Amino acid sequence: MYRVSRIEFHLKLDSAGSKGILVTRSNHQDISSIHNMMRTHHLLPLVVCLTLANLTHMFGGTVQLLPEYREKLFKDVSAFLDKGNVEGAIQYLSTSRAKTESRPDVEWPGVMANYEAVVMDLYYKRKDIDAVVAVANAGIAFGKKHALKAPEAMPFLPDLLLSSVKSLSYNLASFCWRGWAEEGIELTDTHQKIGLQAAEENLRLAIQLKKPDSAMSNALWLVGAFHLSAKNFGEADKAFMAARELAGKTGDPVSKWMNEGYHGLALMGSDSEQGQAVLTRAMTELQALKDGEFFVGQLKTARRVFFPNH
Repeated sequence: MYRVSRIEFHLKLDSAGSKGILVTRSNHQDISSIHNMMRTHHLLPLVVCLTLANLTHMFGGTVQLLPEYREKLFKDVSAFLDKGNVEGAIQYLSTSRAKTESRPDVEWPGVMANYEAVVMDLYYKRKDIDAVVAVANAGIAFGKKHALKAPEAMPFLPDLLLSSVKSLSYNLASFCWRGWAEEGIELTDTHQKIGLQAAEENLRLAIQLKKPDSAMSNALWLVGAFHLSAKNFGEADKAFMAARELAGKTGDPVSKWMNEGYHGLALMGSDSEQGQAVLTRAMTELQALKDGEFFVGQLKTARRVFFPNH
């Protein structure tokens, strides 16, 4: 499945965050249709001086920071953490746009973009799961707090901020899941509890924000993944089967067969032979798909983690 919350759009941002360049295609629209939409909204040329929130709200996307700016954020946050100053790192991130932005529809989504990027870098680069938990929870709290403070003249802003909260919740949960067997990451029972709570929050927000079936499927899978880890095989199987059904509606064969594979893993908790048969069929189907070997590898890793004797 997906290690981090999936991104529909990428925007390149300068350090101020107010100028954007649309640089990749959406999962749902080709570039020509995006250009037509931009003409409709008087957004040509592509390099436009729009607020971050308006642009991302219009196209339903999130942001990708310029590499040099993202690297500076990571280094600055790491400097705080090296001194044991977690609160300082959080304060730095929460005010990271305040000096350059004077409008909440620019500043607040920019802060959330910073949180999302730093959380991923703390996991993949620093391998510091406790910092991931602290920073992700701070970003979640920031997004929820400011969603309630959004001006009436910016009705799109609460949902935009809560979408970032949802992404942070998904990533926090994913990073606390043992099934990836991520090298350098040591997870405890406490991380398991934190991850399950974050997965449930991600699902709650998917429902509240009326996210599409693909996002709902991923959210259900993530909840099921934590039940699998806790050996609550019945609850895990219910979540995986619901996720599989939604994946079937989206026409995404990878998601459909991945959830079928996890359904097989859940069955292995009570019926090893039947579960292994379901898992084997799912892996066979995945092998025939693009990048199938990668996803089969995920299922094999999860089987090794949760059923080491099979």
